[in-house]
Amino acid sequence: MEVSSSIGRYGWIIATSCGGLVLAWLSGEPSPLLAAIAAICVYADRWPTPLAIGFVACILGIFFLLPGSEIQAELKTYIRFSTFLASALAISLLIRNFQNITSSHRVESDTRLIVESMPGLGWSTDPEGNFKYVNRSVMDYVGIPPEAMSRIEGSDDFGWRQLVHPDDVDHAVELWLHCLKTGAPYETEHRVRRFDGIYRWFRNTGRSSRDQDGRITGWYGTTIDIDDQRKAEEALRKSEQQLRLLVDTMPALVWCATPDGEPSYLNKRLIDYIGLTLESFDNPEKKSRQSVAIRSVVHPADIPMMARIWSSAVVTGEAFTCRYRLRRADGVFRWVDGRGEALRDEKGGILQWYCVTVDIDDATRIQDTLRSTLDRLARASQAASLAEMSASIAHEVSQPLAAVVTNSYACQQWLSAKPPNLPRALIVMERIVRDASSAAQVVNRTRALFKQDAIIKTGLNLTEVISEVLQLMHDEAIAKGVSFQTNLEDNLPRIVADRTQLQQVLVNLLRNGIDAIDTEHEATQPLLVRSRLDGPHMVLVEIQDHGIGVEDIEKIFEPFFTTKNKGMGMGLAICRSIVEKHGGRLWATANDSGGTTFSFTIPAYADDSQ
Repeated sequence: MEVSSSIGRYGWIIATSCGGLVLAWLSGEPSPLLAAIAAICVYADRWPTPLAIGFVACILGIFFLLPGSEIQAELKTYIRFSTFLASALAISLLIRNFQNITSSHRVESDTRLIVESMPGLGWSTDPEGNFKYVNRSVMDYVGIPPEAMSRIEGSDDFGWRQLVHPDDVDHAVELWLHCLKTGAPYETEHRVRRFDGIYRWFRNTGRSSRDQDGRITGWYGTTIDIDDQRKAEEALRKSEQQLRLLVDTMPALVWCATPDGEPSYLNKRLIDYIGLTLESFDNPEKKSRQSVAIRSVVHPADIPMMARIWSSAVVTGEAFTCRYRLRRADGVFRWVDGRGEALRDEKGGILQWYCVTVDIDDATRIQDTLRSTLDRLARASQAASLAEMSASIAHEVSQPLAAVVTNSYACQQWLSAKPPNLPRALIVMERIVRDASSAAQVVNRTRALFKQDAIIKTGLNLTEVISEVLQLMHDEAIAKGVSFQTNLEDNLPRIVADRTQLQQVLVNLLRNGIDAIDTEHEATQPLLVRSRLDGPHMVLVEIQDHGIGVEDIEKIFEPFFTTKNKGMGMGLAICRSIVEKHGGRLWATANDSGGTTFSFTIPAYADDSQ
């Protein structure tokens, strides 16, 4: 029967003691008191032997010394009393030793069952650290039978040198000896040789067991295979190292921010670029890192714009895109392009912001230089076209000038008549004024074409502009055996454009069409010029030739690419630049029947009444 409560244990002690006392009193013999000693030794959990002997000594003293006791206090009586006490002490010691042995066997049996059931390598040792037991998993792992295992355990250093990796055994043994001496828990990681000679990493953990007096009675532990875990940790560590190396060496400035927009990481390249670390943005006045960082490295003129865009991205979760000037470590501000995306969890919540900043200062300066160069080349192209257009201009000017001279002679004759014919002279004078104005318009258009004035966009009649250019190019086309055919839509809305630059585009495209037609080997086919409405807000112009065509439609718009023997390769590039500055688009398509069609669009004027 198991007595688990203190009340039950002491109840048995009292009942047994009282029963022994009554029997001893009735029989006049002290031997029944030994039952009380046994009860106290078995059921008393603290100081059972002194308590039992003291209790019985008191009872016996009362038993022998009470008045009226039949036992005489003679020497023989005291000898019997001493013998009884010695017997009681021997009984208590035997019971106590039996309890210890029984408890030890029970614990060992329970421990052996637990160790055998462990998933790892289970073991137990005596207080000196010598193995008493290892479970079956240990012998299966090392591949050593039990009899050989006993010989290994009896060798130096507990037999560990035959199983533990040479690089790990000294530290493992030294730590084990320290734990045996101090009783501290044993925890370490080392490599153990498997039956096939391969060493694998294990985590070795041991704890001491103690008796009621606090003395170590043995050690129990388990050895868990962590080789796969260590390899995974090492692979993860290498992966993190490679990722950090990649982030630090990539040609970009990388930074991270918390979900509320506070900077949390700067890569090495960014730290070197701005000359500041993440801790540099910590402020004793408890200002946010975000505000301190922006004011520290962003150009003062760009701070409001950059802060507004970044705050909007943090609030809405949308991608961050911003061009601003960033202060370099030497104090120079350079243009950069910043981009950022949010990393989200499964529910869409933002976990982290990952951002990259690319230095585009050199590219920006190159684009500005290229844009300026293209403008200069456009003017140079205008000047280069002067020689080719001079003949057409001279012919167009000569016609009204010749008419002026002829009408002047006629006016002179009408005025020299007797009497002077004034009505006829007035008619001729009106013709002279008309022809002179026509010549002046030709001169003004030619002069404007080569002036370096700023672009002036006004509302224009596209049909009128096309007609003027066709008239200007008429003689050149006839000289090369090419005729013009027009299909201009009526009532087109006015367009918004610079008249001079639009004329330049039309002249260049018409001249390319004229040059593309090979009149020596082909029947003369007209160069078709069409105009029509393209959507509600755009006007489309098409110039279609039936010439030899081009192989690479898109490449002909690249600067310095030409299919002509004496061409500069800048005409179409300049034309596309002009059209795009006007908000339109210029492209080319190959005709099914041969030749090429050049098309461009120009925005219509918002108010047709003007």
